[in-house]
Amino acid sequence: MIAPLLWMLAVQAIGPNRTSIFINLMPVFTAIIASLWLSEQWTIHHSIGGVMILVGIVMAQKKTVKAPATRVKSA
Repeated sequence: MIAPLLWMLAVQAIGPNRTSIFINLMPVFTAIIASLWLSEQWTIHHSIGGVMILVGIVMAQKKTVKAPATRVKSA
């Protein structure tokens, strides 16, 4: 019940476009929970995948700065 509530609050706070990218964290949290709760083995593949997901999210959330428009002189 808490996770959907937090998700809805995040959508309200930062909007659906910026929030949707965070769904990619689901495999990371699933692996962490499986490792802690089910004593599954954590491998280098989990770490590499998690880092790749985090880098992708950071890149997607980074705001781009628009270059100032230049005026073209008319002849």
